[in-house]
Amino acid sequence: MLKKKILLIAPSSIPTFGAEAIVNKKLIFTLVKSEKFEIDLISQRIKWKHYPVEEQDIPLKSIHIIDNDLRVTPIMIWQHILAFFKFGITFKAIHWAVKALPIAEKLVKQNKYDYILTKDAPSFVIGNYLKHKYGIKWIATWNDPYPGVKYPCPYGKGWSASGNVFDKMCTSAMEGADKYIFPSERLRNHMLKYLNIRLEDTVIIPHVVLDTDNNNVQQGKVLKLLHSGTLQSPRDPETFLRALKLFLLNNPDSNIEVSILGIIEEKGAKLIKQLKLEDVVKLIPPVSYTQSLEILKDYQIALIVEAQCNEGIFLPTKVTDFMQCHKPIFAVSPSVGVLNDMYNNGFVQYFADVTDIDSIANTLENIYSDFSNDKLTNVVLRPNSEFSEKQIIEQYYNL
Repeated sequence: MLKKKILLIAPSSIPTFGAEAIVNKKLIFTLVKSEKFEIDLISQRIKWKHYPVEEQDIPLKSIHIIDNDLRVTPIMIWQHILAFFKFGITFKAIHWAVKALPIAEKLVKQNKYDYILTKDAPSFVIGNYLKHKYGIKWIATWNDPYPGVKYPCPYGKGWSASGNVFDKMCTSAMEGADKYIFPSERLRNHMLKYLNIRLEDTVIIPHVVLDTDNNNVQQGKVLKLLHSGTLQSPRDPETFLRALKLFLLNNPDSNIEVSILGIIEEKGAKLIKQLKLEDVVKLIPPVSYTQSLEILKDYQIALIVEAQCNEGIFLPTKVTDFMQCHKPIFAVSPSVGVLNDMYNNGFVQYFADVTDIDSIANTLENIYSDFSNDKLTNVVLRPNSEFSEKQIIEQYYNL
């Protein structure tokens, strides 16, 4: 079988920083491990970060990491002006694409690629440029809506928001790909409402769940739940915390602990004190991605709290992390959305409407009952699941 040769332009990937980078790094690892792909990667290293960054040793054909400073400087302003003349478009953070383009063009001239794969803004402007200049197949990935104004409320103003002139320029540049990858149908359908692209040119490929055999459920004497990642606006832990307080009032003899790993807003921290939950809710400072998975080993339940949206269109990175660690998931999410779909399909074990305190408290009751009766089980992914390495490798090979 011939290897597929890919130019991967993924500013968020290696080094690994943040959710987008974690998703992309796991995909890169999976494709390279299969020995069916030969990948040249163009990525970035960002200055002025809040979370620990991990380097990664993956045997790529080549890797080109471009340092990127997000501070506003005269050089950055000049690069934004250059972007307009080079790409016919400019917007916040496009200056990285100006620095990455010469490397991308050099690689295109040296190699015969099966396709260019772009992930995360502003990589799409490079993909668009290379496709039109060199006639190379371009496949664009969108793990979140873009531009930001098109996020669903309360993140943004919804798909119908007109945005400014730069937002309109972005949507036009996003429409030039041969194929478009989305992690969920709900995100695809949201973006199809404002992008002029054909349904038949879209592909649903969820985030990969790596094949692992560790992190089994540990019973223990205390039910321990872990929430990983930020709880910052518009994610609001209030309904969960009030539901936890209600559960404790109804079950005063219960042994339960909830840890929040990452950044929580001052409002949430104050509510923990107001509800007198300091002995139950533990706050853990941010750690690296690998460390977060190590911490998860000591917990029986992986908790996810999403923002209150009319429809949940996101597939959170942490969901597939939890799945590969074989942990039962408790999703506190919109009643209509991706995580509710996953609950109905058996990938998420416990679910409650993020707006309904009673529903969350009742689900905590169910979880605690299962814990007390030794019914919490190690979650195993089906070998041919759409999240499996095998299926995702096949999809990328056949693009």
